[in-house]
Amino acid sequence: MKKFSILVFLSGFLLLFLINNAGASVIWANGVSQSSGWFDAEKELPDDGKNPVDDTLAQDDDDYMCWAATAANILSWSGWNATYTDSHNDIEDDIFEFFLNEDPIDDGGWMEYAWNFWFDGAETGGHFTDSTHTGYYTTAEYIAAYAEYMNDPDVMSRSESLLLDEYGVGFGVFRPLMGHAITLWGIEKDDQGNYLGVWVSDSDDDKTGGTDRRLLPDELAYYDVLWSDEDGEWYLQDFYGYNDVYINDIQALKLAAVPEPATMLLLGSGLIGLAGLGRKKMFKRG
Repeated sequence: MKKFSILVFLSGFLLLFLINNAGASVIWANGVSQSSGWFDAEKELPDDGKNPVDDTLAQDDDDYMCWAATAANILSWSGWNATYTDSHNDIEDDIFEFFLNEDPIDDGGWMEYAWNFWFDGAETGGHFTDSTHTGYYTTAEYIAAYAEYMNDPDVMSRSESLLLDEYGVGFGVFRPLMGHAITLWGIEKDDQGNYLGVWVSDSDDDKTGGTDRRLLPDELAYYDVLWSDEDGEWYLQDFYGYNDVYINDIQALKLAAVPEPATMLLLGSGLIGLAGLGRKKMFKRG
């Protein structure tokens, strides 16, 4: 009887699992799967805690440069990577450090600041001032490749359309007094077309006391999403222990065919020091 009870229990558990996961599917960015094709530039410790608004206190650090890390992830994936290669599995870290070296201010910003600078050397939002970089591509190529949807309640459907249209998508996520940037790689839906969650990489989630970003783990995290009729927002669930972090903005860059290199609350860290990452699933890139 005991063996029979255990068998019934296991059979019921399996049936419940199959019911709960029936029909679930993931829309991935082009060339991306759960185990490969995605990128995760990481910030390093220490967190200096300096005021990101006061330039006299700023230093060449990465505490508030999540937007540049997200921009580097998408450049690494997109083919708009200029002369940078992934021979050591750290192309995103190389591109992120390019932005850190060219920008004297550790401050909040947007992915477009980094991409615009990368393409044609433009200095926007107070970043990259006095850099001698003139761009790897052209302004026209950047304009053709860039898309954004800001303060958009339809971020999930917009993001799905962008992924299907071969764009890399960066999210601006917010809660009171916090703005952060993360990179979207996949969207999970059920068989009724309802949005269940997102697969993302995050420059803040795996610093783990390290001071060499190339040695820090590259990880892909999954978070459930929940729609609020009251607020008209999509909320990430258990994001650093919070359920009130909402996805509000999209900035995206289209996959390059065969690119040839040419001769507003700012998104900052906001999450440094927060405890208790809550993830449904986690995968590491080797």
